[in-house]
Formats: sequence, C-alpha cells, structure tokens
Amino acid sequence: MNAAPSPPVDLDQLSRNTGTKDRDVLLSFVDLFLEEFPKLIAELEAAIAARDPMRTHTAAHTAKGAAANGAAPELRDVLSGLQLNAQHEDWAWMEDELQKVKTAHERIAAFRRDLKP
Repeated sequence: MNAAPSPPVDLDQLSRNTGTKDRDVLLSFVDLFLEEFPKLIAELEAAIAARDPMRTHTAAHTAKGAAANGAAPELRDVLSGLQLNAQHEDWAWMEDELQKVKTAHERIAAFRRDLKP
C-alpha cells in the first residue's frame, strides 16, 4: 500500500517560517506565493530559453529561496537541482525540470483551493 503523497506546502513549517499559527494569515501567505511565484517561473523559463547558465543558476536560486520560505519542499528540491546543475548546460534536462517546477506550482494551487478560505 502506497503512502499518500506529502502535501505541496508544509503548513507547520510555514507557521514556523512566519511566526504565526493563524490559519487565515498562513493562507494569505500561500495566496501571495501563488500570485508572485509565476514571475520567478517566467524568469527561469527565459533563462533556460536563452541558454544562459549563470542566469539560470541565479533564477533557480531566487525561486528556490521563495519555495523554501513558502514551505514548499518538493518545489524547493527541484529548484535546488536546477541551481546546482545549471553550469552543466544540459538544456533538455533543465527544460524537463522546468516542467516539474510548473507542475509543483500547480499542485500548490490545487492544495490551496482544497483548503477553502
């Protein structure tokens, strides 16, 4: 029997990161993350499309920090891999990882919808 997948946002970790246990405040942080993170995805996508390893590294690093602060471990881990491997210039692999980033972001959006306000 397979264990249920981990939620894409660790609300306990988010509570520790933000210093609050107030559910409405935590959900506001998730909402803000969902609103702002697409800008980071767009920069990462542009960096990969430009085949620019330094820009890719920087974009992945920035997005990884946002994912860590947002307590999104799956997303953080994918971005960590992108950051660490940008200098290898394996663009096909990085494009696949970018899709994982987008999928992880979509999982966070679905998780948030399921939480209800």
